Amino acid sequence: MVVELFSGIGFLPLYVGITLMIAMSYTIIAGGLTYWLLNLGTSHRQPKYQHRKTQKAKHRKTTLVNEYRDGIMSCTIIGFNVTIAMYLCNNNKSYMFTNLTDYTIVYHILSMIMMWFVTEAFEYAFHYASHKINFLWQVHKRHHLYSNPTPLAVFSDNPLDMWVKSSPVIWIPLLFPVLDITLFSWFSFISFVYGVYLHCGYEPTNIPGLPTPHSKYFISAWHHNIHHKKNIDGNYGLFTKTMDYIFNTVYDPQTPP
Repeated sequence: MVVELFSGIGFLPLYVGITLMIAMSYTIIAGGLTYWLLNLGTSHRQPKYQHRKTQKAKHRKTTLVNEYRDGIMSCTIIGFNVTIAMYLCNNNKSYMFTNLTDYTIVYHILSMIMMWFVTEAFEYAFHYASHKINFLWQVHKRHHLYSNPTPLAVFSDNPLDMWVKSSPVIWIPLLFPVLDITLFSWFSFISFVYGVYLHCGYEPTNIPGLPTPHSKYFISAWHHNIHHKKNIDGNYGLFTKTMDYIFNTVYDPQTPP
């Protein structure tokens, strides 16, 4: 499916094209949402939305510029990993496949469950280790420079940090067969779309389906924003609280200080 669209393209032009698409998506979606949210603080709608903002402090222009600069750098890292994943698939060096009918519907569902579990466990383990091991913290702390993040901070990481965090797109297809569009759609959602929400700094409680600070099973924007603000020893999960529950690192509004 997706990989077949780019077959026959050399590694370098493919890398450049993929990186440009990621950077454009990041700029338009994360940048556009950041612009809109910042305008809420200066418009007539401010009283209506201000109570949904986790932190009341205003964002400095220099911080926004730094978030965007780090984000664009990360786009080049993500583009590299995605290009490697496509290269391995095109050269039959991974289990990634492009034909929906190669496997049954049951297997497609099973592969999505396995992919969710693997990414949940990996992202939690790496995030936890990044706060506990000094070398990894020296890398990860760049992301925590943004204690009051905007959606632009979704990719505002040290290059090594981002390389590791986006590496599952390479090695998951080395573990078990997965449809290319399933893999890329999942990572686009969990790492970018949901990540933008986690860094927005607002709780859009009027949108059905989005978690709230009191959500029992899912990480909300409040949980991740507090993780940035207080650098707490908790809320290391990316999508759900599964691993936080297992290792007793959940931090909710009702958690004692």
